[in-house]
Amino acid sequence: MIIGRKALRTSLAAVGLVSLAGLGGTAATAAFASSSSTTTTLGTTGVSSTGAKAASSVISKLTSIGNLTVAASPTHVIPTSGLVLKLIEDTAVAVSPTSGLASVHPGVSAGTSVSSLAAFDSPRVPPGYATHNSGSAATSLNSAAPTLSASQVQASTSVQQVQAAQPIINGFSGVNEIQQASVSQVPLEPPDMGMGVGQSYVINFVNVAFSIYSTSGALVLGPVAANQFFNTTDFLSDPRVNYDAAKHAWIMTILDINMTTNTSSELIAVTNGSPLGSWHGYSIPTTDPTGAGCPCFGDYPIQGYDAFNLYVSASEFPIVGNGYNGQEMWAMNLGQLIAGDPSPNLYSYPYLSNNGAPAYHIQPAVTLSPAPAEYFMSSLDPNSTSDNRLGVWQMTNRTQTAQGVAPILSEVTIHSEAYSFPPNAQTPAGYNSYTSSPTTGVVNTDFDAMQEVEYLNGHLYGALNTGVNVPSASTTLSGIAWFDVVPSTVSPTSIVANISSQGYIAQLGEYLLYPHIEVSPNGTQAIVFGIGGPNTYLSAAYVTRTSSSMGFSPVSLAQAGVYPDNGFTGTAGFGGVGRWGDYSAGAVAPNGSIWLATQYIPNNGDVFANWGSYIFNVN
Repeated sequence: MIIGRKALRTSLAAVGLVSLAGLGGTAATAAFASSSSTTTTLGTTGVSSTGAKAASSVISKLTSIGNLTVAASPTHVIPTSGLVLKLIEDTAVAVSPTSGLASVHPGVSAGTSVSSLAAFDSPRVPPGYATHNSGSAATSLNSAAPTLSASQVQASTSVQQVQAAQPIINGFSGVNEIQQASVSQVPLEPPDMGMGVGQSYVINFVNVAFSIYSTSGALVLGPVAANQFFNTTDFLSDPRVNYDAAKHAWIMTILDINMTTNTSSELIAVTNGSPLGSWHGYSIPTTDPTGAGCPCFGDYPIQGYDAFNLYVSASEFPIVGNGYNGQEMWAMNLGQLIAGDPSPNLYSYPYLSNNGAPAYHIQPAVTLSPAPAEYFMSSLDPNSTSDNRLGVWQMTNRTQTAQGVAPILSEVTIHSEAYSFPPNAQTPAGYNSYTSSPTTGVVNTDFDAMQEVEYLNGHLYGALNTGVNVPSASTTLSGIAWFDVVPSTVSPTSIVANISSQGYIAQLGEYLLYPHIEVSPNGTQAIVFGIGGPNTYLSAAYVTRTSSSMGFSPVSLAQAGVYPDNGFTGTAGFGGVGRWGDYSAGAVAPNGSIWLATQYIPNNGDVFANWGSYIFNVN
């Protein structure tokens, strides 16, 4: 979750392009126990060389929530009179004081005004991370942001004229604000993006609604309200969906908070075969009643998988009040989940840290080839300024989780190219009809935390948002730092890693938001992201890189936005910084093609917001 955001096709013909070549082999290898790296082993011993709070694996059982059924949800007309716009755990929603949703957060009464809600919930960010729903777009250069040299620039004259990227095979619009609100009765921002692709189907899961499409883009079923599917009236957020082609298994996850009982969980749904049939549902308890500041919840859950297990990580925050307890992680046998085992084994790894600071957004890999371990990757920037380190994690002893054998988690810190906390993006101003007030056009780019990662043929791929200073630009922009890392398992408790290649993606005069990287079996890489600028409505864009290329292609538009951001979180009553993104999505289809999904502005929306989703695949 964490605070997030929102943008007539605007010609970019007059905008210069900056797309940066890779910096292959520039980073030194980080050796085990060397002076330039720190290795941490977290497992059954609970010993950490960084002095972190004990993080021994705890073996328990997943709770079954029974079989779940996919069915299209009824469409509702949302009354605009009496609605209160507010933030619930940093997700902006509209609730009716006369409905059961009015009690989802203690302390918010029916008469609460829109203007008083801007600061009601503090952003769920760990100590040192900047407030994510405040501030404005960059107005000057930031010395902490990496400065890109002219030798790194690939010249181009126009995004729309660029043909260097792999062409789009087909693309179509996915779930949008109107559809999501109509089946959930809860208008929401930001549009958290989930997508999975199977042999015949594509699932697009955004906020609290999902739809199922054919791979040609035809709507098969939906929208489906997440609360209906998971059979709960709790607050839900941060959905993810993947398809494990080897097991023919669909996997969906979402966080759950019951504000009345102050309890929380991560919900999991798994099925193999057609996603239109029955799913097995499970719940990971995340309340942690004895933790600091708890009862707590697992924010921003992330999923990955390998041949043996499903891995989920999340950030632990108090349900009420401030604080941060670090990253937590769970491993569970995927075969047990697929089979509908009523009590699968669950292995928990709480309070994770690296280099003396609580870890943040440890991304488990979607593992697409045989691997000696499950790998994870995270960035480091505890002061929300800049850094040049990555955490590379491994989990070994994965094969016997069904028999009660706990995997072992360990980590190494390596040096990388520099990255920095990105500035907010400035896009054209809009107008929100419900609050009868203008939107600033400033949208949040969130943070320089690692986004979803992928492991394929010995390489671990990841990307994140970073501030960038580019030649001839007078302000710091939001760009992308990407990494190709080669991890190596030395022993069950020891890992080394080095940078194979790395680089940046930036666009002169534009801001890039929420990258997601995918790699196909033939070595083609693609990064999808949002793009927007002072004269550019928020749009869907991408770059590609062949196996023989040093760097990525110049930026290409996948689909242009056609309106400014009209979302209610961009109004003055909510601080004037619109929620947008949180994350994009991608997948490698069973036939090897790359599928990508991100947010854009497809229409004028409803009175609350106008975000939408664009889904496309490249060869």
